[in-house]
Amino acid sequence: VPILFLVGGFYPFAIGTIGWGVNLLWYWYFGAYPTSSLGWWIVRLSGLIVARILIFIAGRFRRLLRTHTVAQEMIPERFIGMKGDILAILGNGTSEVAVYDSVGKCLVQIYCILWENATDRILKVGDLVYIVDLIAPRRYSIVKCDSEDFLRAIAILPPPRDPQ
Repeated sequence: VPILFLVGGFYPFAIGTIGWGVNLLWYWYFGAYPTSSLGWWIVRLSGLIVARILIFIAGRFRRLLRTHTVAQEMIPERFIGMKGDILAILGNGTSEVAVYDSVGKCLVQIYCILWENATDRILKVGDLVYIVDLIAPRRYSIVKCDSEDFLRAIAILPPPRDPQ
C-alpha cells in the first residue's frame, strides 16, 4: 500500500483505500461483495467523496503550514530583537531556541550561537535569550536576557518593528 501512495500520489491511494473499506462494509451489510454495476459505482463514488472531504481538511492545515514556513524563509530578520527560550544546547556552541512567531502564530525553532561581543558565555536549557543579529540564513546570534551583554546589545540595536 505505501508503494502505491509513492507511485500514484494521494488521490488514487485515498480513493482506493476508502473504496476498499466501503467494499468491506458492503460485504458486512449485504453478505456479498458488490457485483452489480450499481453496487460497484456506489463503492467507488463513496470512496471519491470521502477522499475529497479528507483532502479538503488536509488542505486547511497545509495553508497554515505554508504561511508559517514561507514567512520564516522570506523575512528572517523579523526575529531580531525578540526573546526566546533555549530548548537544547547542540555541538559547536550552537543552541536551539524557541521564539514565538507573531506572523504564523506559533513557536519557531531557530539555531543560534553566542554574540561575538558577549562576555557571559554560559548558557543552560531554559534560559531566556535575546536575539541580536542574523548571521547566516537561519542562523542568529544571541545573548542572555539577564546579563550585561543584553544591555549592551539593546543599546546598539534599533527597537524591533511590529510585523503587522
